[in-house]
Amino acid sequence: MRLRLDRISFATWLALAAAALSAAALVATLGDPGMAWDEGYTVEREQQVRQWLDQLGTPPPGTTRSALFGQKVLEQHWPFGREEPDGHPAFYAVLGELGGSLGRGWLGPLEAHRLGPAMLFAATTGVLCLFVAHRFGWLAGVTAAGAWLLMPRVFAHAHFASYDAPLACLWFLTVAAFWKAFEGWGAGRRAGAAWSIGFAVLLGLAAATKFTGWLIPLPLAVWSAVRWWRARRAAAAASHRAVLALVVAVLPVLALAPGMFRSVHELEHRADSRATTSAENHQQRAARAAQSFREETTSGFARLCRAVGRAIGLGESGLPLVTLALAFLPAAAWIAVMLRGPASGVETPSGVGLPLVWGTAALVAPAITLLANPSWWHDPPRSVAIFLWSNLSRQSTTWIPTEFFGRVYDFALPWYNTLAWLFLTVPPLVLVLVLVGIAGTLAGRSGAAGSYGDPSARAGSDARSPHGLAWLLLLNAGTLLVIRALPNAPGHDG
Repeated sequence: MRLRLDRISFATWLALAAAALSAAALVATLGDPGMAWDEGYTVEREQQVRQWLDQLGTPPPGTTRSALFGQKVLEQHWPFGREEPDGHPAFYAVLGELGGSLGRGWLGPLEAHRLGPAMLFAATTGVLCLFVAHRFGWLAGVTAAGAWLLMPRVFAHAHFASYDAPLACLWFLTVAAFWKAFEGWGAGRRAGAAWSIGFAVLLGLAAATKFTGWLIPLPLAVWSAVRWWRARRAAAAASHRAVLALVVAVLPVLALAPGMFRSVHELEHRADSRATTSAENHQQRAARAAQSFREETTSGFARLCRAVGRAIGLGESGLPLVTLALAFLPAAAWIAVMLRGPASGVETPSGVGLPLVWGTAALVAPAITLLANPSWWHDPPRSVAIFLWSNLSRQSTTWIPTEFFGRVYDFALPWYNTLAWLFLTVPPLVLVLVLVGIAGTLAGRSGAAGSYGDPSARAGSDARSPHGLAWLLLLNAGTLLVIRALPNAPGHDG
């Protein structure tokens, strides 16, 4: 089928140009910044992942492919999502290794490891331009992409083989896919289901990049609750059925939650006990406590997977296959049921569409996060408990002093640090645009609607209007600012 260039919209051309310009600027300067502290860990871990993939393609003499899926082997080659200093999940390294595979022939070693995150940043620039242009006009789209690309600190981070820039990209892409899913259910079941799956996949990848990605649902859930409450009366019966379906979708997570919370408390107890009986430093105590917990405990879900594996003739190395199958089967069943009915042309009220979006996320996103973290495959609940404990107990396990306005703080910074960083690192012109946008949102003016909706329509009269999107974006920005201001937030995560 021939591509009709004359049918590509002006906004799409702008988005492609923005993505290409971003990619060219990053590739041309990939080797300019010096090596950041975290990049050493990233490159080392990506090399271990590459070694595992190479062995999977050509197993060493005396080793079978199935042996490469054993727990000890996966923990060795996938040192992610565990206690510090291996606290971050694995997707950022998968992204970096993918870029490294593409760039090894024409880039230096460090630049090759940086290519994957840089290309994600460039693609996000194009999506940002297109997404905003379609809803607020082409000038807003260009301005948004320009502010993103020309932000000095953000542009610098886009070069690094690390997790901060990929997480920033995935946060925006997740929010954009959420809004597209919300819009999609208004167009029909097929569009709503497709974008709901896209939202869930991106949310799962964000959670598989850094702990902060687990916080993305917070502003989306608040916004959804307000919208559903306003829209539920328009289709009360269908809305209640959708909420019931959401409750069913969340049940597997709720069933595993009590055991994981007990595991987190057990890990706290073990770490506290080691603090009084050993001379280890705080990171060593955390690592030892997690390792002993990993060796001495097994979750009920893992025992179920082992029982299923034995029943079908699989050994210990086949356990990951059973684990992934049990994780993805509920998601597949949900998607199959969700796709039943008219494909398009039948609008779904937001009181019905939003629970379906969240039901998809509840079942698909955890499975994607698990898929991206092979070191979790043998016992997901236990592994997630160690990961959560590691990230929620950093005030007692990982101290990184931070100097802030001439004073050194051991862990957290004063609450106003979040505003200080904002005003010190964001260019003044961008800050002015932000303040104008906030004022317009509070006043009920959403700006030009672009190719969606009627610009003359009363702002906020439709839940899917650009004004509703403006509030969604503000909630997400505010979430990060509030979290950074909390007294238990690490000060070094600037």
